[in-house]
Amino acid sequence: MSDAAATPALRAFDDRIDHLYRRWLRSALPPTLREVARALPHAMSFSPQPRWRTWRDVYGTPVFRALPFLIAEAFPSVPRATLEQLGVAHVLIILLALIDDRLNDRQLAFARDTNLLRYAVEGEIHALLGTTVGPRADFWRRFRRDVSEYVDGHSTEPVLWIGRRPAYTHSHYARDSAAKTAVCRITAVAVALLGGAPPPAVRRVVALLDHYLVGMQYLDDAVDWEEDFRGGRWTYFLQLHLRPQEARRAVPVTLAALRSRVATSQVTADFFARGSRHYAACLRLLGAFDMPTFRDWVIHKRDRLHGMATARRQQQDTYRQHFVQTLTRAFDDQYPIMLRKSSSRSKRM
Repeated sequence: MSDAAATPALRAFDDRIDHLYRRWLRSALPPTLREVARALPHAMSFSPQPRWRTWRDVYGTPVFRALPFLIAEAFPSVPRATLEQLGVAHVLIILLALIDDRLNDRQLAFARDTNLLRYAVEGEIHALLGTTVGPRADFWRRFRRDVSEYVDGHSTEPVLWIGRRPAYTHSHYARDSAAKTAVCRITAVAVALLGGAPPPAVRRVVALLDHYLVGMQYLDDAVDWEEDFRGGRWTYFLQLHLRPQEARRAVPVTLAALRSRVATSQVTADFFARGSRHYAACLRLLGAFDMPTFRDWVIHKRDRLHGMATARRQQQDTYRQHFVQTLTRAFDDQYPIMLRKSSSRSKRM
């Protein structure tokens, strides 16, 4: 669902959150930090422009940007003003997660102004959540759990890069991917609780978001693997194409060698297929809620990744057939010569 394909209600909410976010930049931040915030997308390689006018230039589709709106379709009793505050909190949470991700990957240099911006963002997130949710113990327990899981998730990759955990599987990958994005659940949980959702329904919302975000991670890692390799970032996709000593960085590996391995392996198709299955799992969980906008988007994502997996397998089947045909022609060209030589030797004997 592109901006053009978004429903009028979703576009209106998206526009409103964009306005409120830009107002926060202008009114809450001193000029120095305001400039840092506007320059960050370019510094983090999310934008080709050195400055940005709106967070929508960075955050992709309105679906991910406007998550509180999507969840609220199933909880219409949540007031519009509350949703708008949670919408701004969600955008700030994503901004904070992007900063942390780039700092951990050393794509963004640690600097005083960046740290001050992080503090300002964190402070506004807490203020917005405090205003909208209040002192609800059930929310703040979940909040602390999600933040703790998020911190643990971001501490995993350095350990993996130095080869301390060689027995890594897709189950570990799904768990760690969900942990790295755990803070993205926070505003969705707030909407569900404020809308009167019982604990089982809240857990279901968390589970469907985890499947959605893991599906997104499978796609990103398969598509962006060259950028990850150049940036020195660990991903499970890369590990599956590296030999043990290469994974531990004891032996160097070239980009050309990896391109050859990726081209001939089944990993890319498998990542697309697994991502599609996570979207399918998200869709099954969405069946318990009336969230039509979210459901339609997840159907689109599921079908898109399934199609990409099928196309990738067909591409590799064609490549293998061409390779076999090439070998066969080469053998056929040489076989008569070999046969004549064998016949001459038998006559001499």
